[in-house]
Amino acid sequence: LQRLGTENVERIEIIRGAASAKYGADAVGGGINVVTKGAAKKAGLTVNVEGRRIKGDGDLFPYQNFFLRADSGQVGKLRVAAYGGKRNVLPVYGETDFTLSDDTAIRNSLRYYGDIKNIGLLASYDIDKNHSVSLGLDHVDEDMNRYVKHSNSFFEPQQHFKCTLDRDTYRLSYRGRGGNSDWNVSFDYTKMNEDDITLTSDYLNSPYEGKNTLNYIDDLLHKQWSLKASA
Repeated sequence: LQRLGTENVERIEIIRGAASAKYGADAVGGGINVVTKGAAKKAGLTVNVEGRRIKGDGDLFPYQNFFLRADSGQVGKLRVAAYGGKRNVLPVYGETDFTLSDDTAIRNSLRYYGDIKNIGLLASYDIDKNHSVSLGLDHVDEDMNRYVKHSNSFFEPQQHFKCTLDRDTYRLSYRGRGGNSDWNVSFDYTKMNEDDITLTSDYLNSPYEGKNTLNYIDDLLHKQWSLKASA
C-alpha cells in the first residue's frame, strides 16, 4: 500500500467475509479493493506538496512528498490525465539506540524506508453513450534501505538490507451496455524487476575500514497478466 498515494485513489472498498469467488483463493476472509481514479470529465490540476522537519536535522526539509496531476477533461469523445509524484517513506526505529566502542550511535530500523517515485498516463475514449475503452500506464521506482542491529554486542555486526525496484503496469479495459446487460472486460499486465542485497558490516568495530560481508544478492523478475470479464 505504500506504493499508492491517496491523492490518486477514488475509493477503498472493504469486503467482509469470503470473497474468493471474485478475488481469488487468498480472499477467504475478505478483501480490500483500492480503486484508483480514472481520467476525469472535468479539466483540472491537482498539486500536493508536503514537508517535514526534524529538530536538530541539518536539512531544512529532509522528508518531503509531492504529487502533480493534470486532467484534460472531456475533449470530444476523449479524456486524458497524466500524473507523477515522489513519496519519502519515513523510517520507524526501535525504542533503544545502541552505542559502539567509538561512541557511534546505531538505530534499529523496523521497516524499509526510502524514496518511491511514480509516473503515469490515463486515457478514456467514448465510442458512443453505451460503450467506452480505457487505457492506463504506470511506472514505479523504489530505492529502499533498512539497517538492523539488536544489541551493543561487539560480536553482532550491523546488517544492511537494500532493495531497488522498478515496476511497469499496463491496463486496457472495455465497458459497455447491450440490452439489459452491463459488460466489463479488462486486460492487465505487470512486470516488476527487484534487486535485493544483504550486507553485514564490522567496520565500526574494526580498525580496517570497509570490512563487509555480502550475505545475499538476488535479482528477481516478476511478470503477471490477467484477463477479467463480467456481465
